[in-house]
Order: sequence, then structure tokens, then C-alpha cells
Amino acid sequence: MRRKVEYSRQTLSTPNPIARFAHKKRYSFSLALAKKFLKDGQSLLDYGCGTGDFLNKVETFGRNLKLYGFDPESKHSSEKYQIVVNTKEIEDSSVNVLCCFEVLEHLYHYESNKFYTEAKRILHSNGSIIISVPLIGGPILLLKEINRMSLFQRKTDYSLRELFLASFFNIKPARPKNLRTTHKGFDFCKTETEIRKNFTINQKYYSPFPYLPWYVNSQVFYICSTEECC
Repeated sequence: MRRKVEYSRQTLSTPNPIARFAHKKRYSFSLALAKKFLKDGQSLLDYGCGTGDFLNKVETFGRNLKLYGFDPESKHSSEKYQIVVNTKEIEDSSVNVLCCFEVLEHLYHYESNKFYTEAKRILHSNGSIIISVPLIGGPILLLKEINRMSLFQRKTDYSLRELFLASFFNIKPARPKNLRTTHKGFDFCKTETEIRKNFTINQKYYSPFPYLPWYVNSQVFYICSTEECC
């Protein structure tokens, strides 16, 4: 049985200083982007908000903001933002900034299609979509799996052959049936193709090292809009 480890201990509070640095950079970059694109009196939806840590930080911007949090698998309450049970509750063209951080890699095809459809419906014509997904593959993958096994006593999801091929030749294994608890086999290039089919990608950043190749980074960010999208 997979050992359950709190998400915060795997990310911002992980004992591994390198992994902790990468997650803190991702988190601070997410907040910086939200602050850049969100204006006074506007609205923001965090799609896949978890327990609301990101929204709680955005709320401190203190600019008469309307904040929404959507995550059907997170059972929590908040007085700082409106929890959305179904995105149908949100009016057309009413969201100025839509954030979707580290979510698409855990969605099944019908769920990601729903995200794209709803995003286009609720986003304001001048709105921005900020998406991040993990970079799985290259030598960093090997380090991640060693870190996960040594710190959290969790068996890797990869066979030795799969880990070798993914780490040194970027050959992805098949994705498992349950996408909720693993990144195994996730290919950000395929997701980027899907994003381009639905939105216009205006900017793309790697994190935590924006000027280095993807295979030495842990996340990729896309700043998107619905303008001029085919």
C-alpha cells in the first residue's frame, strides 16, 4: 500500500533542500504572475485550489478582489474566497485571471476537455490563463524518485527499465489507470499541444531556472489567452 504523505511535506516543507528550493520558486512565481495580471476589483479562479493556500495569499493583495476556488476533491471551507462546487455557477466572461497549477497532469481526458471548455466560457475577453505542469523526464526524474524513496519510504512507480529510459532517453512509460496520485508517464509536450489547440500561448517559462533547458527544471508555466485562438 502506498504510504500517504502530506502534500506540503512533499513540496514546500520537504526535507530535501533542492526540492524545497524548486517548489518555493514555483510557488513564488505563481503568486508573482497572479499579482501581475490581476487588477483592482477583478476576479480570479484557482482551478484545483486544494486547501486554498494560494488563494489565501492572493487575498492579502487587498484590492477588492473576487476570488473563487474550485476543487471537487478538497473538502474545506473558507471565509476569504468563494468555494465553487460546479464551475457552472460562474457567469460567462466574468473571470479575469484563471489559474490552473499542477492540475492537468492529474486529469483524465474528459476532465481536461471540460477544463478547456469552461475556461473559454468563463474567461473575460481580455483575461489571462496561467497554467503550470510538472516536467517529468530527464536526469531530474531519477533524482526525484530517489528523493521520494529515501525520504518518504515510498516505492517508485517505475520499473528499473522505465526509469532508465525516461531519465536518459526521455522515453515515457504508459500512464497508469489512476492519474490522481502519480506523475508517471506524464508528457508536458502533449499537454502543451492540447493547450495550443484551445488557447493562445503568449509566454512560456521554465522553473526554477528560466534560462536553462527543460530537463534541468521541474515545472513549466504557460501564460495564455483566448484571443486569436484557432
